[in-house]
Amino acid sequence: MEGTVIMEYQLSITFADLGHRSELPDRLLAVLLERFADGGPVVSHNQITGELTIMLAFDSSAPIGDASRLSEALGRAMFDVGLEDAPTILDLHLAAVHAGDITSAPGVLSPA
Repeated sequence: MEGTVIMEYQLSITFADLGHRSELPDRLLAVLLERFADGGPVVSHNQITGELTIMLAFDSSAPIGDASRLSEALGRAMFDVGLEDAPTILDLHLAAVHAGDITSAPGVLSPA
């Protein structure tokens, strides 16, 4: 539901087969930090399953439209790090969050 109240949201997109590339998460995080530093980008990957997840936070009064524009900007960032083909999206999640629920430190997360 779109409205006039500005709330904080988190966009999370999980892609198939990009987590196998060990150098990709760091390169992608560097680009995301340049372009979306305020969103506290997080890139996590699983080299076993090949899944790669990008999470970004943003403030919005129109989250559906803003999430769509943010997704397009993420696509351009992925192209800029060398991904020429559109990756397969396994999950796309948009959620309203409370400020305390978002991880404040950006980074690359890997399985322990």
